[in-house]
Amino acid sequence: MASIALFLAASYAVLAVVLARHADARTARPPRSDFTPTISVLVAARNEAERLGACLEALRQQSYPPDHIEIIVADDHSTDGTADVARRHGVHCVRLRSEEPTGKAAALHAAFEISRGSVLLVTDADCRPPRDWARNLTAQFDTPRAGIVCGVTSIRDGGLLARLQAFDWALLLTVAAGLSAIGKPLTAMGNNMAIRREAYLAVGGYPALPDSVTEDYALFRAVAHRTSFDVELLLDAALENRTEPLSRLRDVVAQRRRWALGGLRSGPGGYLFYLFVWCVHAAIVAGLIAAPPAGLLALGIKTAADARILYEAGRNVRLNRAWAALPAFEAYLFAYVLLMPLSLLARPSTSWRGRTYTR
Repeated sequence: MASIALFLAASYAVLAVVLARHADARTARPPRSDFTPTISVLVAARNEAERLGACLEALRQQSYPPDHIEIIVADDHSTDGTADVARRHGVHCVRLRSEEPTGKAAALHAAFEISRGSVLLVTDADCRPPRDWARNLTAQFDTPRAGIVCGVTSIRDGGLLARLQAFDWALLLTVAAGLSAIGKPLTAMGNNMAIRREAYLAVGGYPALPDSVTEDYALFRAVAHRTSFDVELLLDAALENRTEPLSRLRDVVAQRRRWALGGLRSGPGGYLFYLFVWCVHAAIVAGLIAAPPAGLLALGIKTAADARILYEAGRNVRLNRAWAALPAFEAYLFAYVLLMPLSLLARPSTSWRGRTYTR
């Protein structure tokens, strides 16, 4: 068991270095002053009256030409004052009627139908896009092959739980950016995504896609596998978006369960990747029990590999470098990776924002 744990930890470290280097090698296209297509920013919102205003203020202050940008709030059956906040900010709000389908995908499609941009940028109501976000993200479509481009989203500073979320997002998105760079796109970032209108129409939009608890991932995969357009997730500070951390551990667990449920739609390559990561963590735990010295060495190798990925992420996007939280993050990561599959087998559903989601 000791040799297996060491071998898997070393393999994990090699993969981490390779993906981190590839993620860092791909950079965003710089914006050009003569490329300013009309764009539509779709803001997904469900019961976000308290946070929507700050998001809309950030979008109002974008450096993109004001006459070439429109903002549309996609209101998914909110029961608070979300629509009122949108109106106070002079933003059009599409509200789904009670008889219409529910869910973020349905709300975003309703907003798409009234939009006029050739490129659609999607973010969430709890995000605070930096001033050049729209300008830099749109610049990636200055090539006819670009279908979907995702940036990375960082977590705003906070306490220990916020730091764990920041590390979690940074690790996941750096790995995803590395896989995207080698032509193996794994996931998307639905609160920091842009899609060409033709690419959305080419797959029939959300109504033509299977129901998914992770609608962004479903759209990303559809464009990647059913069209000739390119899809990318870029680790670049120019494309960074920022979001608020979740304040309760149970909400973090529910969010990760929803992501994991969406990941069950991965292809064979995705399943092999997830299985490898699970085996690495399981072998290290077994090594710590059966042969503590070797297990500790394997744990050290694996932790160093994660730190390498987080360091790469921190060079490109805002990351609260509270490295004292790294041991707590490793404990969180082991619990998440090892227990989530068992949790989904026991209960293949989760509650999120007042709704129950299943595979």
